[in-house]
Amino acid sequence: MNKAILNPDNILQKAERLRNDSLFGKSIKEYKNALKLYRRLNDIDGVITSLIGMADSMRLNGDFMESIKNYRKALRYSESIDDQLNMADSLIGIGLSVRALGCWKESLKYFDRAQRIYRKNRDKKGTGFALWAKGVAMRIRGDLKKAINYLRQAMKIFKEINDTEAIAYTLNSLGGVMRVSKRYRLSLRYYLQANSIFRELKDRFGIAYSYCGIGNALRMMDHKNEALLNFKKAMKIYRRINDRVSSAYTLWSMGMLSLSKGEIKDSRKYFKMAESLFNKTGDRRGLAYASIGLAQLELMRNSLDKGLQYLRKAKGIAERMDFHLEKRYIKEIFDIIKKIKQNKSRKTSGMKKRGFEFSKPCSFALIMNIP
Repeated sequence: MNKAILNPDNILQKAERLRNDSLFGKSIKEYKNALKLYRRLNDIDGVITSLIGMADSMRLNGDFMESIKNYRKALRYSESIDDQLNMADSLIGIGLSVRALGCWKESLKYFDRAQRIYRKNRDKKGTGFALWAKGVAMRIRGDLKKAINYLRQAMKIFKEINDTEAIAYTLNSLGGVMRVSKRYRLSLRYYLQANSIFRELKDRFGIAYSYCGIGNALRMMDHKNEALLNFKKAMKIYRRINDRVSSAYTLWSMGMLSLSKGEIKDSRKYFKMAESLFNKTGDRRGLAYASIGLAQLELMRNSLDKGLQYLRKAKGIAERMDFHLEKRYIKEIFDIIKKIKQNKSRKTSGMKKRGFEFSKPCSFALIMNIP
């Protein structure tokens, strides 16, 4: 057999190329092959690098529990040889994985610990990465002011060290925070800037990720056709790279867009597809969003009981995981339902005797306003 094939360094390089090309499933196989050889050679550095790379690909592929297991293994190996930077990288990976499962409070502990290690070792890129991760966690917490602050600190560092890829991902994250802050034009600007950089870098995952962001900003600005075009561009790439994580959120967004156009059948299809993916990856925040979307759909269909059933499910997840923004959205919808019930009992002109309908009520706009 060719000795080059059995060289773990060559296999590791192949794995990293596949990961950089967003082919996460294929990269996992190569990382596993490299890991076996490094273990046979008792090469601890190679073992750690393979474990972290494999865990990164597993996380990006939606295998969050497996990624956590491998990050923890890498952390133990790193601690055994006092490899500070790989310890910090492992901690960041664990934090990103538990955050993806909805455990944003737990993730902050890992990010804080990693940030202290990076700063102690004067690792600017690592420090910026920790700040970026904390910024995204703060968005989930609902503390948008802190989210923006952390992301801008990260951006400052990434610009200082001229890390173009990190700049693009931070721009994308700022676009997300601005969107939920209802600053849609600024959100769109950040997404477009990120998309331009990703296309220059030929980062397929980043390109798709930013197309989804552009689509959501346009959706909230009521540019429905342009929004759909960008969602379709994102999904085309996600299908090619077999993404299960970000594609689920794109499908949810397409469901919301269809609902705003009164396309009930398409909306249900997209929400159900998103829900299936969220279930497979264990993304509890995603499951809350899927239930919120389906609740709105049932309300649009005049099915109050089903709408309430989905809404209670979303509320249970949001309260258990302490998702601040989602709890606020759910409360707004419950308030709308309360108004609908009051109007129904009064038999106002916009309601039917059986069920209720949205003739042209303000509640329609409120229900759709989920960024």
